[in-house]
Amino acid sequence: MRQITPTVKHLLIINIIVFLGTYLLGNKEFFYGLLALYYPLSAIFHALAGFYAHVYARRFSAFIV
Repeated sequence: MRQITPTVKHLLIINIIVFLGTYLLGNKEFFYGLLALYYPLSAIFHALAGFYAHVYARRFSAFIV
């Protein structure tokens, strides 16, 4: 029988940790809001994209200087 690759093993571990976190903490909305994918025309998507663009621009400018 074949062994699973390290990448698949790490993905399984991450999935189990997130599942247990949502199950045990009971705060599913926090995880769903934090890890969700949003439709590109959504206002939430634009707010998050603006935030990440701002962070990237600041880090890039610090790298250049």
